[in-house]
Amino acid sequence: MAKKIEWMGQRAILSVASDITERKRLEEHRREQQALLTAIYRNAPILMLVVDDERRVQQVNGFASQFSGRTEEEMHGLRGARPSGASMPLTTPGGAVSAGPVRTA
Repeated sequence: MAKKIEWMGQRAILSVASDITERKRLEEHRREQQALLTAIYRNAPILMLVVDDERRVQQVNGFASQFSGRTEEEMHGLRGARPSGASMPLTTPGGAVSAGPVRTA
């Protein structure tokens, strides 16, 4: 931002500048981390689904799509059964994943 002023009897421009180098570096780091997590999610050889608190599929990874034989678009919005203590909705205090005790038969 710049403003025309008079300084010591002379016309001048008053300007303020901020060093945003650190902010830009942090933004780039965040983008890199997001890209890494996205690559892991999309390519991991395990089923991964993001479901809402009503167990409707919001997102699936490539392996889940391949395993089910459906596209992500076909799976979006489908409701699934809740695994026994294996996952919780994003609204639970424990976070997105909260593993319960393993049951053996």
